[in-house]
Amino acid sequence: SLATFARAPYLGDIPGTSPLLTVHEAKGAHFKFVFIPGAVWGKFPRRFSPGVYIKKTEDEQKHYDTEEKIFLSALSAGTEKVFVSFNGGEEDEMPSPYIEEFLKDIAVKSAPAQDTFSVEMEMVPAERPPDGSVHGDIFFSGHDGGKVKISVSSLESYMKCPLNFFIEKMISLETKRSEKALCGTLVHSILEKFHAEFPVPASKSEMSSRMDELTDEVFASPGAADFETRHSAGCWKAFFSFFLKKYAEGDNIFKVTEREKSVSVSMEDIEVSGRIDRVDEIEGGSEVIDYKTGTGKKFKKVALRNQIGRGEHLALPIYARAIEGCSEITLFWLADHEKPEDYPQKVTLALDDEKTLAALEEMDLKLKEALENIKKGDFSPASKCPNSRSCPHKDLCARVRGVDIYEI
Repeated sequence: SLATFARAPYLGDIPGTSPLLTVHEAKGAHFKFVFIPGAVWGKFPRRFSPGVYIKKTEDEQKHYDTEEKIFLSALSAGTEKVFVSFNGGEEDEMPSPYIEEFLKDIAVKSAPAQDTFSVEMEMVPAERPPDGSVHGDIFFSGHDGGKVKISVSSLESYMKCPLNFFIEKMISLETKRSEKALCGTLVHSILEKFHAEFPVPASKSEMSSRMDELTDEVFASPGAADFETRHSAGCWKAFFSFFLKKYAEGDNIFKVTEREKSVSVSMEDIEVSGRIDRVDEIEGGSEVIDYKTGTGKKFKKVALRNQIGRGEHLALPIYARAIEGCSEITLFWLADHEKPEDYPQKVTLALDDEKTLAALEEMDLKLKEALENIKKGDFSPASKCPNSRSCPHKDLCARVRGVDIYEI
């Protein structure tokens, strides 16, 4: 049934999907775009059948009044655009009378028929460079004779699983950002603007008031237009506003010297680039800070050190090498819905700490191996899959390893 088919997307179990709902399920909900297919007589409205209702007093007029309300509810679910369509090819299927009744003042547009692919495409065979290296334009640049470049985030993705990275980053189509990722971008923008005006602390009331204004401004900007609904945008805004305001009103000590600073570090004939969220001047040197809007692990300092040692977190160590005199690296965890009283929270590692130095040495060994494999064009599956249960490419991964998935 439609309800069974639509259940997982409706409950949010599958990220990046569009809800497929009956008009009854959509009652009271709001979406940026709404599509109402099959707007024909017999469906909108349904035909009246005497004697089939539980309430015996149901009459024909009451039936059609209810059907009208249902259609209007579907129309009102769209906050920006509502698309109403019907198939006019069948002789016994007439367009719904609601189309003329409720949409008579709206210009009706007929979409021209299109082929499966509406963009002309040409397949061009790839040529392998003489040195045997492989460079994908999606995440590499500078392979026209200059030094090869790769971003820190792409490098982290490669080290988690080269095959998954190849599938999702090098050959996949661009996918829509999740609302969680969108919020991360917006919160970064708010903090960047905030510290542009407050490189050092001012009065708490002044900082709190300005943080509220910046939050309203950024969440109302064109960059926030990709939320599924206005209600969703409002919920995310309310969630992060609490923690941003709490940060502005806290007893924070900071002396910001750089914001959104672009850096690059040369490693193994490859230039690794990235953007530092913030650099603070501290006693004895500088502190590199990376903002995090998601939730972290329970033991964050130990977890960060272990992730560095395994090569899973490269950003802060690489950024630290681009900043002269950097003595500390910090993850700034802004929010957590489970323990809001503990956030915002900073997790800092001193770069002269013995355990941190040992983790950095382990990272360098793994990083050197990964960079060599990148230059060779090695996209083999990770030896230990970080998402073995949820990975969407586990069957392909098994085939690449030589496993017959049909015998499992």
